[in-house]
Amino acid sequence: MWHALPGEQLFRDDIDRQRFLQELALVSVEENVRIIGRSEMGTHNHMCAQGGESGISAAMQRLGLRYASAYNRRHERRGPLMWDRFTSKLVQREDYLLRLIRYIHRNPVKAGLVTIAELTAVRQ
Repeated sequence: MWHALPGEQLFRDDIDRQRFLQELALVSVEENVRIIGRSEMGTHNHMCAQGGESGISAAMQRLGLRYASAYNRRHERRGPLMWDRFTSKLVQREDYLLRLIRYIHRNPVKAGLVTIAELTAVRQ
C-alpha cells in the first residue's frame, strides 16, 4: 500500500489511472510479479502481489518511481507523490490470503467509493 502526500490524490483522473495500470503491467512482466488483487482508494492503493525476480520491494520501488515521474511531468509538479515507503506483509497461510483479498476488494465498498453491484460488475 502507498499513501499520497497530504492533499494529493494518487489519480487525478482516468488518464492517471490508466498510466498507473500501464506501468503496473510493465513492471509485472519485467519483474515476474503476479498481481492477485488490488483496489484504489483515492489517497492510497491496496495490492496483493506474488513473486518477483528482484523481490516485491524492488518491483514496487520501480513502479512507484515510474508512475510518480509520469504524474509529475503531466501535472507540472516536482517532488514526491507518495509520502512514505509502501507497506508490505508476508502472506504464508492460505486462510490469511483469502482474508486479505476479501479486505482489498471490500475496502472501496466500505469507504463508499463503489457499491457492491459496481464491484461485482467489474469482476465479470
